[in-house]
Amino acid sequence: DIHAPFRATTLSCVGWKSAACPYKIDETLLVVGEADFSWSASLSRRRREDGRSQSGGTRCSHRCFVGRLLATSYEDLRTLESKYAQVDASISELRDAGAIVAHGVDGTDLRSCEVVRDHAPFDVVLFNFPHVGSNQGLAKSI
Repeated sequence: DIHAPFRATTLSCVGWKSAACPYKIDETLLVVGEADFSWSASLSRRRREDGRSQSGGTRCSHRCFVGRLLATSYEDLRTLESKYAQVDASISELRDAGAIVAHGVDGTDLRSCEVVRDHAPFDVVLFNFPHVGSNQGLAKSI
């Protein structure tokens, strides 16, 4: 059930170069409302780095430490590609790491989204960057 209890968090992964990611490697994460997917790609990289350090630096498949991560956007891929030059690179990085990427996900109606239902339950649900979808940038989103 996607409405099962989950750990609410206000932590972000700002300052990851000097601090561990606040999301545990064994937690299942749902990221709602991505735009260029750079935040989720950064999260994926950090979870892999943290996982390697937890294993004593053992090298393994690049997928073994990303954990379960579903990164979603409200807009479709074509729209995102017209707005964000690096979106394809971020999505490729996520998929190569074993994360799942989905488009057309309405964060106000997660129950109706098949990909969300298929991968539920989630330990942590993150909605970091509320955005009105305007081409006029961040100023219009705040």
